Amino acid sequence: MTIFHKFIKQRQTIVTEQILSQVDTFGRVLSAAGVPFKVNRYDFVAQAWVQRNRLEGELKRLDLKVNRRLGPLKRFGLKLNNQLDPAISILPKSLAKPIQRTQAKARRLCGG
Repeated sequence: MTIFHKFIKQRQTIVTEQILSQVDTFGRVLSAAGVPFKVNRYDFVAQAWVQRNRLEGELKRLDLKVNRRLGPLKRFGLKLNNQLDPAISILPKSLAKPIQRTQAKARRLCGG
């Protein structure tokens, strides 16, 4: 973990603690005024945890969906590259170089 990431994590912890402290203070003020306040810091933490897990699940679902759709394209790209390599090796260098550059770009696009 870099210094930057540690700094961000530290600032995030400080800000989170300040927010939760304000929620506690708000609850005490309302209680002193006789207004029932049913929300506390644990409710906020629990809700944040639930939302984080929901977002992680959504990201995993999207990742799986993208990988499932890209799988056939990647396999096709590999098959095409395996067939092109022998054909390119036969060509003269003046023709082979541009084709190899184009092939390298196609490999990067296909994730290969």
